[in-house]
Amino acid sequence: MAALPAVALAHPGEHPPGPDTKPDRLTAPAGDGDPAALGARGRGKFAYRGSGGISIRGRGLVRVRAAEGSTIEQSAEGFGRARSSDDGTRWRYAGRGTVVVDCSRCVVMVRGRFHAEVDPTQKHTATGVATVRGRGKTRLAGGRAASFRRAGRLVLSTGPLDVDLMGRIARHGPPKSVDDPGGHPGRREEDDRGRDEGEGPEGGRRDRPADTDDRTPGPRGGPQGQGPRRKPGRRFGHRRAQWSLGGPARGAVSFDELTGRLKVWDLSEGADLVVTVPDGTETETRDDGLTIYRGLRDAAGVTVAGTAFRMVAKGPEVDGAFTPAADSLARSTIRGRGTFTTPDGEYRAHGRRATRVLLQPQPPADPAPEAGGPGPS
Repeated sequence: MAALPAVALAHPGEHPPGPDTKPDRLTAPAGDGDPAALGARGRGKFAYRGSGGISIRGRGLVRVRAAEGSTIEQSAEGFGRARSSDDGTRWRYAGRGTVVVDCSRCVVMVRGRFHAEVDPTQKHTATGVATVRGRGKTRLAGGRAASFRRAGRLVLSTGPLDVDLMGRIARHGPPKSVDDPGGHPGRREEDDRGRDEGEGPEGGRRDRPADTDDRTPGPRGGPQGQGPRRKPGRRFGHRRAQWSLGGPARGAVSFDELTGRLKVWDLSEGADLVVTVPDGTETETRDDGLTIYRGLRDAAGVTVAGTAFRMVAKGPEVDGAFTPAADSLARSTIRGRGTFTTPDGEYRAHGRRATRVLLQPQPPADPAPEAGGPGPS
């Protein structure tokens, strides 16, 4: 069995602060962080479903289950109580100790205080999905530590990555119409409930004369008892889909459809970033290498290519693909409703909960056997 690297997660207090120019707090510069593909340290629950080498150290309960038809090698040290099934596909450990698993497809579940690491081995790549609950920190390769509450779901895979996301319909938005059953995510349409000025029914709140409202103004201008008034588009801000790329990323991004805003950071030494947007797009360039493209509506053909960049696409509709360069590592954060696809399969995005994806380099192909052999003497 291949030995797994014994690398510990750094304490959050020992991590040096980075520059405040990152697109999201779940990414960090390359080479800054835990070299393990996935690391988690804390107290609560940890579950990993996939392949690779899994190392668990701590105190509590550990369950290991091999999938049907998979290959698995596992060993444990220090646990006071250990049990296994008769068919040799399930193991249960309780107490304090260390469990090391190398599998092609298995499930590892931990409950208690733990330090877990997932990494590729000589036999198997590290591809799978991990979830955490409780209190602690998680870290993807080269990234910053994130709390369990912010970590959401963690996916280990390889490139390319395709995303098809959309924002959520407003909480008080109109019902779906007959002409457009699907509606338009994040877009506010006309309705007959008096929410749009001049369109409400007679006698609605907006059609009443000002002197009919005898209530005293609230602290921020709203009527007494109704709380502060918000700007019309304020409540849609956190309901937009968001796709972030970091690492820094090296490769090319192409959008089939993008409605909203695009932020790109050029981190390359030679400033080789190339961005293509439709004519007339509002552009803002800042000194820290950030360029913001606003007002994109159903834009197709938007592309981003470079050797070191970060990107954030946010809006009601985000549909694009990222093709990483060979032997490059990138991290992605996905929020919204929809799906994203990797070579391992299709995944469903979980709305407002973030999904963090680690795109690892493709494993080297096995060398082909030499054709023929030495001829007869």
